[in-house]
Amino acid sequence: MADATPRTFFSGASLVWGRQRVLWLIYVVNFALVYFATRGTNERIAAILNHSLAAGQLVKGFNLGALGSLAANPESPFGGSISASLSGAMLFTVFMIFATGGILATYYSGQRLHAGAFFEACGHHFWRFVRLTIYLLIALIPVSILAEITHRVYDRIDKQSLSPMRAVHFLEVAVVVILLLLICIRVWFDMAQVIAVAEDERRIRKALRRSATLMRHNFLSLYWLYLRVVWSRGSFSLSVCTSG
Repeated sequence: MADATPRTFFSGASLVWGRQRVLWLIYVVNFALVYFATRGTNERIAAILNHSLAAGQLVKGFNLGALGSLAANPESPFGGSISASLSGAMLFTVFMIFATGGILATYYSGQRLHAGAFFEACGHHFWRFVRLTIYLLIALIPVSILAEITHRVYDRIDKQSLSPMRAVHFLEVAVVVILLLLICIRVWFDMAQVIAVAEDERRIRKALRRSATLMRHNFLSLYWLYLRVVWSRGSFSLSVCTSG
């Protein structure tokens, strides 16, 4: 069992590397959306800082005071940046919902899909993945309510308790519980995605029921696998950063 997770982790990395054209497509689309979302803000900031000595405080480092002065500039360099960023984020979300079917089909088939087959798979699974996203948002509502209740209870404990550590410990436990719930939802919907693609299941409710049954029967092993993979990924990233 100790060796199974590293093999799973590295075999997954090998699979992703062998189908890296899909990742490059996602990167290019993301880069293009970010570029167009920030181009207007960049031009407005450049018009102010190109001939200012304050530019060095932001280019060669980060100065919170300089950033505050820039934001308070009468020309409003950050005006419209939030709406542009939200628009870019929404477009990227729609693209990922569209592309997820093709990505899973590429990984599941074990073959290199050409562009036509890839986009055909994207279109074939698009609307079922839209419905799956709607169900995901509905499933996240109770978690959002729990997070809001946690925030209010934390504030009450922090105000009423003489020791600040009681509120801190409560928050730590609550965050762990919420993260475990989010992982549970993630496992549930990940398996539903795989069922929708691998078995060409058009009925999303049936896919969710089947994935819930699979998760219930294999709950501990799936949870343990996800936690181990997350831990392995974090350890790998830390070792790369340390060696670099």
